[in-house]
Amino acid sequence: MKQRILALNFALLVLIGTAGWQLKASWDEAADRQRRVFENAMQARNRVLAPPAVEPVKAASAAGYEQVAQQMLFSRDRNPNVVIEVAPPPPPKPVPDLPVLFGVMKFGDDISLILAERQSGTQKAYRAGQAVGPFQLASVSGDKAVFKWEDKTIEKSLDELKLKPGEKIQVAEGQAPERPGGAPANVNVFGASRAQMEAKQQQEAAQQQSSGMQDKAAPGADMGAGFRTCQVGDTSPTGTVANGFRKVVTRGLFGPQCRWEQVR
Repeated sequence: MKQRILALNFALLVLIGTAGWQLKASWDEAADRQRRVFENAMQARNRVLAPPAVEPVKAASAAGYEQVAQQMLFSRDRNPNVVIEVAPPPPPKPVPDLPVLFGVMKFGDDISLILAERQSGTQKAYRAGQAVGPFQLASVSGDKAVFKWEDKTIEKSLDELKLKPGEKIQVAEGQAPERPGGAPANVNVFGASRAQMEAKQQQEAAQQQSSGMQDKAAPGADMGAGFRTCQVGDTSPTGTVANGFRKVVTRGLFGPQCRWEQVR
C-alpha cells in the first residue's frame, strides 16, 4: 500500500516538474520575443531614411483649365458647345384658287373648257397646254381636268370646278351671269343631244318673238368666250359678218351646228 502511495507521489512530482519546465520555457520565449521587438523598434527609430522622390512639375496648358472655365461659378452661362441657330424654312406657298368651269366645248376629239379666273371673272375657252392665270391646263378628258402649278400637279373633276350652290364670283362686264348650281344661263355645250338643241332653239325663238327682233342675219344670245348662238330662221350663208361676229356652220354627229364667232 505504501509503495503505491510513493509511486503516485513520485508521478505527481514528475508531472509538476514537467509543467514547470514548460512554463519556464514559454516565459523565456515570450521575453526573448519582446526583447527582439524592442530592439527592432529602436533600430528603426534611429535609422535615417532618405526623402521620397519628388515628381517633376508639369508645365501648365490651356486645356488643363477647360473644366475650370466651364464650371466657373461666377459665369454660369459659359458653354463650350456653340449653338448655331438656323432659321426655320418658310411656310409652303398656298395654292391659288382654281378657275371656275362654265362650260365644255367639243369639236370631235378637241375639247375646250370655258373657264374664268376668280379674280377677274373673264370667261374664255382654253385647250390643253394653255395657261389659265397662274395655272397651266395640262390635259382634259371626258370628266377630269389636270392643272399644273409650279411643281405641283392638281387633278380635279369637272363637277368640282363648277360653282357651288350659293357661291358667286365677280363676272366681267359683257359676260354671262352665273346661274345657281354652277353654270351660266347662256352657255351651250357643243355635242349635246338633239332634244337639248331643239329646246334651246325653241327658247331662243320665243325670246326673239317677244322682243320683236326682225333682223335674222345677226348673232343671237351670248354663249361666253366670244361665241353667240344662231337665231331661228337665220338663212345667211357661212362667213357672214355682223356686229363684229362671223357666222360658222359645222357638221357634227347630230347634224349642222351653227354659231357666231367673234372676229379677232
